[in-house]
Amino acid sequence: MPETTLQDTEAREVLGADGAVFDPLVHNPKNGVTGGVWRVSAGRRSAVLKVLTRNKEATERWAASDDPRHWNYWRREAHVYESGLAQVWQPYGIRAPRLLALVERPDGDAALWLEAPVGGSGRRHR
Repeated sequence: MPETTLQDTEAREVLGADGAVFDPLVHNPKNGVTGGVWRVSAGRRSAVLKVLTRNKEATERWAASDDPRHWNYWRREAHVYESGLAQVWQPYGIRAPRLLALVERPDGDAALWLEAPVGGSGRRHR
């Protein structure tokens, strides 16, 4: 993971502990919007870090877009969490992870720090 100093600083602020461990999570590496996804642990706390970007090389099909109407608009997920839309279905039993922090990075990327799910990967339960 590049920019470890930046990641470590964010982890310390979000999780309140030094010595963060970043474990990569399975995601679609072809998607130009996703800079990476990690489970981050520090001390007794953990979170999921998802980096949203528009600067990643991708094929035309998976390229990020700056147009909010485009299916692969690079900031859509950040806007969903910022607006509270991610929690709208919670009264009906459908729950999204809680947003712990949204960090606007100097390079223009956005880091979503999300509540870590409890339990194992869905891949283990097939």
